[in-house]
Amino acid sequence: MKRPAAIIPFLLSLVACAGVSSHAELPLPLEHRSSAPPRAAGDAHAPVSVQEPERGHEGPYRSVRIQQLRIMTPYTIERGGTEVALVPSYLDYGTARVGQFVTELEFGLLDSLLAEAEIPFNAIDVDGQPSHAGLGDLAFALKYQFPRLEALDLHSAVGAELSVPTGDEDRGLGAGDPGGAMFVALQRDIDRWSFVTDFVIEVQRHESPRYGWDGAAVFRPGEAPLYTMLGLNVEWEPSGESGTSLVPGLEYELDDVSLGLGVPIGLNEEAQDFGVILLVEFEL
Repeated sequence: MKRPAAIIPFLLSLVACAGVSSHAELPLPLEHRSSAPPRAAGDAHAPVSVQEPERGHEGPYRSVRIQQLRIMTPYTIERGGTEVALVPSYLDYGTARVGQFVTELEFGLLDSLLAEAEIPFNAIDVDGQPSHAGLGDLAFALKYQFPRLEALDLHSAVGAELSVPTGDEDRGLGAGDPGGAMFVALQRDIDRWSFVTDFVIEVQRHESPRYGWDGAAVFRPGEAPLYTMLGLNVEWEPSGESGTSLVPGLEYELDDVSLGLGVPIGLNEEAQDFGVILLVEFEL
């Protein structure tokens, strides 16, 4: 449920604490985002579809994820449904490069209640230091979507996540302590547009909370199942510094499979310079 690359801030900070020589300006942005490579996770809705909704929620877009924009959404699946999302990502911070491959398993406990397990594989390379790769911290999450607010055509959800320190802290692959996150997500659909926003709070033992805000606009230009989107990620570190990124993206549907692409572009020194996030989602 984290935004893609969610563990990355922890990876970089852990590497620094372990004595890795890093540039003084090495950014340590907040990412909920496993789901989220980052917050991570992710786990959004989008514009008017030519077909009836297939989900338990009343969203007009079958694959309301937009994980590739690192944004949490009110997305859920029908009771008894199962989905798998593969979210590989690469982020370049100038003096460090971080890759992540997250496998997300999602289960519909109820039409409005989603359970998720995330299995991340992390790789980190810092200038002048040995590279490391291996299993990251596992994460388990629940998300509840409220009934649609008819008057505003508004979808909303709340969620919580627990991370388990299965990654090797000494190699910078995990946080070393349990952690958690809570979030609120909103979406409104207007004609062929969908507007999504979230607010995320992440906590880690022995650390001050991290905060994140994200927003996105999604547009379906024609009858083809192609969606264009533009997202904005803002992440506040305990130090008070904030990393801001612009994330243009695309998503295309192929029957029960959705393919997505996001390209994070850092707008300040605290964010990554650039990156690529892919999404492959399918139903079982």
